[in-house]
Amino acid sequence: MVGMTFFAILGTISYMLSFVRLQTIQSQRNHGQAFYAAESGVQDFVTTLRQNGSIVTNYGMTDQGGQPQVFTHAAGVFDHNICSDGTVTTTSMCGTSPNLTNPMGSYYVSSVTKYVKNQYNPWDMYVVSIIGGNFVTTGTRATQEIRIVVRGRNPGSVFISTLGSWFFPSSGASYSVTPGSTITGEIMATSFVVPAGFSFTVPANLVLYYTNHATGTFSCADGGTTCVQQWAQQSYSGVDISYIQSLAPGVLPSVTPVSVSSATVPTVAGVIYVDGNIEIAPDTAFTSAVTVAATGDIKIKGNLNAAGTYPLSLVAGGSIIIDVPTSTATSVTISKTFVNANTAFKTTQTTSGVLGTLSFTGSISIRGDIGSNSVINTSAFQTRSYIFDPNIQSVSLPGITYMADVVEYVVP
Repeated sequence: MVGMTFFAILGTISYMLSFVRLQTIQSQRNHGQAFYAAESGVQDFVTTLRQNGSIVTNYGMTDQGGQPQVFTHAAGVFDHNICSDGTVTTTSMCGTSPNLTNPMGSYYVSSVTKYVKNQYNPWDMYVVSIIGGNFVTTGTRATQEIRIVVRGRNPGSVFISTLGSWFFPSSGASYSVTPGSTITGEIMATSFVVPAGFSFTVPANLVLYYTNHATGTFSCADGGTTCVQQWAQQSYSGVDISYIQSLAPGVLPSVTPVSVSSATVPTVAGVIYVDGNIEIAPDTAFTSAVTVAATGDIKIKGNLNAAGTYPLSLVAGGSIIIDVPTSTATSVTISKTFVNANTAFKTTQTTSGVLGTLSFTGSISIRGDIGSNSVINTSAFQTRSYIFDPNIQSVSLPGITYMADVVEYVVP
C-alpha cells in the first residue's frame, strides 16, 4: 500500500515537472516568436527608410519639422500583422484569419523619434522602439521589445561623400554652393590631405567632415574654425540595385553597352534600368526627373543634362566613367546630376592636363576608389568646377535609396 502511494506521488510529481517543463518550453517559443516579430519590424523600418526615404508616408506619419519630431502609429498595436504565409499587412485582416476583435498570430508596432541633423551631427537620427507580439490564445500574448538607433540621410543632400581619402590639389579645382543658397554643402571623406607647402581654403557655405585625419593646412573662408570637423566613422548603405530592379521589371538586357539618349523611354516610373553596362550619348537631357541605373558601369560620352531643367540621377553597381576624346579642347559640363556609384566616379584618362574644363553641378556619392583618375582627384582636366545643387534633395528622384544604418541595437 505504501509502495503504491509512493509511486502515485512519484507519478504526480513527474507529471507536474513535465507540465512545468512543457509550459517553460511553450513560453520560450512564444517569446521567441515575439522576438522574431520585433526583428521583422527592425528590418521593415530600415528597408523603408532606405527606399527613397519613404518612412513618413509608409508609416502613416506627418513630418511636422522641429527637433525632435515624434512619430507614432495611429492605427494601434496591430498596425503590422505577420500572416501565416510570411506576408505583412497593415490592414486588420490576414486573408481569412480572425480580425482585430479576435486576433491570433504575430504582429509588431514601431514608435519613432526623429532628431534632425544639425551643425554638430550631419545625420538625421531615428530612435525606434519596436514591440513584437505573439498571441498565445485570444486576449493572451507574449511580447518582446527591440530598440534601435538608425542614422539616415538623403544622399542628394550631401555635396560629396566618399569612403576614401581625398587629396586636395594645389590648383585647378574650385568648390562652391549654388549662388544664393543658404544651405551648407558637406564634403565627407575618411581623410583629407593638403600637399606640403600649400594651404586649402574651405569656401564659405562648405564644411569638411573626416573620420581619420585631416593632414596639411586648412583655413575657413568665413574666418571661422568649424569648416573642418571630425565625426563618427561613416558607414552608409551602398547602391541598392535590387530595389531599383524591383521598380523596373522590364529590364533592358546588356550584351554590349546599352546606348541611352534623350529619346530613351524609361523602363517604368522614371527609371531606365539595364542589367549590364550603359553608355550615355553626348548632350542627353530629359523632360522629367529620371534615374539611369546599371548593374555594371555607366559611361558619360559628353555633356550631360547641360540644358536640362529637371534633375538626373546616375546609379551604378560598378563605376560611373567620363569617357571623352583626349584633347585640351574637350570640355565637359554635367548639370543637375546626382552621381551614386558603388565603386568610383572617374575618367578614362590618367595623364595630367590632357582635357580642358570639367563643370559639375549636383552631388556625388561613391563608396570606392578616389585615386588619381577619380573625378574628385583627377588632374586630367586642366580646370575643374564643382558646385553643390541643394535642389536635388528636394526632388523625389525615382528609385534613389537613402543612406541608413543601424548604429545601436538593444534588447531590453
